[in-house]
Amino acid sequence: MIKLLPNSELEVMKVIWDKGNGIDSKVVTDAMYEKKKWARTTTLTLLYRLAERGYILTDKTGRRSIYTIEITKEDYEEAAIVEFANRIFGSSSLSFNKDNLNSLIDKAEELRNK
Repeated sequence: MIKLLPNSELEVMKVIWDKGNGIDSKVVTDAMYEKKKWARTTTLTLLYRLAERGYILTDKTGRRSIYTIEITKEDYEEAAIVEFANRIFGSSSLSFNKDNLNSLIDKAEELRNK
């Protein structure tokens, strides 16, 4: 089961998902400085946490690290929707999974278009 991320870690993960596999620490730290004005050490700490949580793999090359995505954006989004649905409807009364996820998305689209 995928555990949802705190907002700060999610922001870093969004950069990694956007840039793709093989991204190095300099690209991530520069992107987070530009986006949030975070210090390099802050971003490196968050990258370490993401690796500890199993979201990314780290390959050390010299002073930089190269990151590989372990949990895709799509898998994360699905987990977030399932958790949200279970919170709203109660995990005991309704259990959401891939089979009925599309139905939930369709209903949300329908409500948004009203």
